[in-house]
Amino acid sequence: MQTKDYITLALSLIAISVSFYNLYIQQFRRREHLTGAMFSTGINDSVFDRKMEYVLSNTGDVQLAIKQVELLIDGRILNSEATGIPVILKPGDVALVDIFYKEAETEDESITEVEFGVFSAKGNGYRLPHNHREDTKDPNSIWDSFELKKLHKGF
Repeated sequence: MQTKDYITLALSLIAISVSFYNLYIQQFRRREHLTGAMFSTGINDSVFDRKMEYVLSNTGDVQLAIKQVELLIDGRILNSEATGIPVILKPGDVALVDIFYKEAETEDESITEVEFGVFSAKGNGYRLPHNHREDTKDPNSIWDSFELKKLHKGF
């Protein structure tokens, strides 16, 4: 074999490797990934006098359904209402979710967690929490983004 034959063989092997990698990425690898962030809180003029606004983005490559949201105070579920849920997010989609609750029902306690119920097109269920403790020494702020992880699996 001559040098040009080795170059042709090497380029062919690289092209085949790239083709198999693309086949794997497009057909076999399915990544469930959701990123969220709270971007405002405030007062609301209705029965529910408090409001939190979230943005959720499907950064994976399978569809995700956001079925519900719960506000928790030390494990107790707070009566609330959400707009924008349920929603199905295709890869790359973004959803705005408004959560309303009554301040009087918090009994002078702060909300400790906001939890989103998420289902994927792969059939997995997740409980995606957003820690909401403003008075803790946790280095994460309530304004930091949060992500769906394997440890959130289970509904």
